[in-house]
This record gives sequence, structure tokens and C-alpha cells, in this order.
Amino acid sequence: MFLISSCHNKLYFQEHVEINGLWHKDSVKQLSFNVSNTEQLYEMSFLLETNSNYSYRNIHFFTVVVGSDSVSILDTISFSLADLRGKSLGKGRGNLKRYKVPLTMGSFPKRGKYYFNIKQGMREVFLNGITSLGLSIKEVNEQK
Repeated sequence: MFLISSCHNKLYFQEHVEINGLWHKDSVKQLSFNVSNTEQLYEMSFLLETNSNYSYRNIHFFTVVVGSDSVSILDTISFSLADLRGKSLGKGRGNLKRYKVPLTMGSFPKRGKYYFNIKQGMREVFLNGITSLGLSIKEVNEQK
């Protein structure tokens, strides 16, 4: 049995894509990263920043992760941005709120370049209030 301790995990990759407030439903945002160690365990988190023009308590994304062997993994990511009373669950003061949502923990099957493609899934032609989104990947250190 082992315990995974996240307090000493090393940042492997982090990148943001600016959206500047309006995100068209057909616009795909792409982040790419290289994997060289297939035995390493990684923790992936989704990063999001909104402004006061975002009017929903939740958000939905459609994601496609394409690996170095062209195999795709499709997923829908949904999470709450505010509680039932409308209070933001994000960090930050004033107009901008930041959210970090854990996605998954695991290893990558092959070395090479991976692409993380993201579309908004809110059924709005133009989704208002999203300023940026990103991906954070940390190397997980296992401690027994």
C-alpha cells in the first residue's frame, strides 16, 4: 500500500490560452505538451478564469486528448463555479475569479507530443465571461 502526497509534486507543464471574454461554440482551444517518461505518474488539472460577465453557476467543456499515436480520448468536463446561492467557488477578488479543477491522475502510454483540445459546451453561440483556460500537469511523487 502506498500514499500519494500532493504537497511535494513537481510542476511538469502549465499553460494558459487567452479567450478575452467571448468564446464561440465552434472555437477549439488547443494546448500541447511533450511526454518523455511513460512510467511517471501525473496529476492533471483544468485551469479556468472568468470575469463578472459569466452568468452561470456551472460550466461544461468537450475535450479531446490526442496522443502521439493519434489515439483520441473524448470526454465531457462539467463543474460548479458557484454554490446554490450564487457565491463563487473560485479564488480572486473583484472582477476575476480563478478555478482549478482536478481532472485525472495517471501515466501516459507513449512518449511524444500530446494535444489537449477544448470546446465550450454551454450551448451558447458566444459564451461570455471566460477570460482564459489552461492545463496544469504535475509529476506525482509516491511515498510509502
